[in-house]
Amino acid sequence: MKKVDFFIIGNPKSGTTTYYNLLKLHPEVFLPRYKELRYFCTDLHRESDQYHGAKIHYPVRTIEQYQGFYKDAKAHQFLGEVTPHYAFSKEAAKNIYEYNPDAKIILFLREPASFIESLHRELSGHLSENQKDLFIALDLEEQRRKGEALPEKVPTPRYLFYSEWTNFYKQIQRYVELFGAKQIKVIFLKQIATDEKKVLKDILKFIGTKNTDFYPEGEIFRNKSKTLRFKSLWKFLKNPSVLKFIRKVVPLKLFSVLDRLVFKIFLTPAKEGQIKKLDDNERHLLKKRYKKNVVDLNRYLNKENLIDFNLVKFWGYEDI
Repeated sequence: MKKVDFFIIGNPKSGTTTYYNLLKLHPEVFLPRYKELRYFCTDLHRESDQYHGAKIHYPVRTIEQYQGFYKDAKAHQFLGEVTPHYAFSKEAAKNIYEYNPDAKIILFLREPASFIESLHRELSGHLSENQKDLFIALDLEEQRRKGEALPEKVPTPRYLFYSEWTNFYKQIQRYVELFGAKQIKVIFLKQIATDEKKVLKDILKFIGTKNTDFYPEGEIFRNKSKTLRFKSLWKFLKNPSVLKFIRKVVPLKLFSVLDRLVFKIFLTPAKEGQIKKLDDNERHLLKKRYKKNVVDLNRYLNKENLIDFNLVKFWGYEDI
């Protein structure tokens, strides 16, 4: 069977959903019906299984299951997968390389302070994070690495190790060392906000489609901040014991359908004013925390010719 040609990885909440929905409409591209198969992040599988004592998260575990999501692809189409977690995972790069060393990697990145604020909000909203104060949550990491102060419903404890989420340099280095810089393209959320169509064209050129001017008509779904409703029922459905039972009796494809249906029902787009955002002082403190990460990433990306501009300035860290 034909191998997947390209993988979109990177930060959650950085534009990957928008481009999943754009690319899957291109006649030369095939993306699975479901975003984020998460097959190659085997370290997260193991950690989740160990924490919960059962296989209740990451349902796609075999190559046969994985390939089944591509059975409807046409011979002329470029096959792709969109799973941001493959950047966070320490094993996904090696696993993808062993699967297809010629694969192209498209990495989506977001300014780290903004990213962590958004990630913490999402994890809290899903009840994977039980500490509502972001700065307290950041300071809990050392305890959580020891197995303390962990919420029951987090898919794997490492989701709450926020310093690993923002170690962009290490994440991309894993891919560069295996695939080489020529097989990697870096996209920034700020670029998407400036010119979404140009970013799509650049991605299509990188993938290798004949039609690089494609842009669909009509409204495209974009992932927005959400709020949780029916919280008591959500807690019940996300209880590890309930998930364990559901995984046993529900086939994979139906489980995937139900999982996405649950998210649509329980997570609704937030209205203006519902989302509490950090103030300027708090955001400045976060930027100070991540300044070294940005400096290191800027140096590395320029050295590998993955960017040709000053990322420190681009992300607004020059005066931090």
